Amino acid sequence: MPKLIEISNNVYRKQPTEADFLRPTGILADSIIIIDANHVATRIVETGFRYEIGDNQLEVYLNGQYIRATEWIDGQLFGEYEEYTNYSVRFVPAYISIGDVVRFRITSANYTSVYSGGGTGGAAKDIADLEKNLNQLGKEVFGDDYVFSYTGNPSTRGIGTIPDNDTTPDISGYRTWKTATSGLAVEIVNFTQCRADDVKYIIFSNGLTTIKNNANIKLQGATDFLGASGDTLQLIYDGSTWYELTRSLNS
Repeated sequence: MPKLIEISNNVYRKQPTEADFLRPTGILADSIIIIDANHVATRIVETGFRYEIGDNQLEVYLNGQYIRATEWIDGQLFGEYEEYTNYSVRFVPAYISIGDVVRFRITSANYTSVYSGGGTGGAAKDIADLEKNLNQLGKEVFGDDYVFSYTGNPSTRGIGTIPDNDTTPDISGYRTWKTATSGLAVEIVNFTQCRADDVKYIIFSNGLTTIKNNANIKLQGATDFLGASGDTLQLIYDGSTWYELTRSLNS
């Protein structure tokens, strides 16, 4: 079962798992809100993420049951909530109670953009919307460093270089990193500025970088790893400690 991350006292967000992206409709946004007195008084509940109003991309569940946005049909109002802002919905009167569980989500099936063509600014707006949606999907699958671009190269994904002689390098910017080629020996004791569930790959450029086994980095056999040129190391972060997943000795 996926872990729920507590955002505040009554706001929770689902931590994506690999299984989410193996399904046809991988979850792109998913949050859980516990209704409190202020929600009941205002009838307004925050989604926890931004969504586009009016294109049916937002799914809302109350206590596990799917509910519908309000709409007028033959002069009669149907539905249980209205899309109030890009970050919230407003329920119909007396519909929610303290302690109710509301779930908001957006799936990949809803991230669509239609190229209309013609008209002043129409095509440009469609392309910009498409780029935004692909950016969101890319970040969910590949990490925060992913940036889609429709001009020139298909994306700005790349490989970072660990700074010279840095024993606690910031490796948040890329998924894959190479060790420096300055000729300086270095012992890395931690990787910083990353988030839980991050997976990183290290490619060794030479035999001068040692990854130290310690409280911050848990390596195979509880021993340090001195990489040689062409070796690789894969690590996963649980929010406080890095754990080795795999290594390859290609030198």
